[in-house]
Amino acid sequence: MGLFDGMLGSLMGGKIGDALRQNCPPDVLPALERLLADSDAVKTITGYVGDCMGGLADLSVEDLKALPFGREAADLLQQNTALAEHLVNTAREKLGL
Repeated sequence: MGLFDGMLGSLMGGKIGDALRQNCPPDVLPALERLLADSDAVKTITGYVGDCMGGLADLSVEDLKALPFGREAADLLQQNTALAEHLVNTAREKLGL
């Protein structure tokens, strides 16, 4: 695991989870917790953010929602645009994307 992968894993698995919770609107928090509990969804988001950091993808709510998630995570993001917006805004703020 390279430094880049380790940083992303740390951010998504721990620090970013804390940052997402800290700044999360109260009505979005239950959906965020469900998403963070889905390890496959977290891996998918981590990979996407890594691609964005590497210049291989552009960070956007639309692209995030279009990722190949399992049914529950996909439904969660499709039904809760505020959750997707919160994820994108936090990535922009914390990672400078």
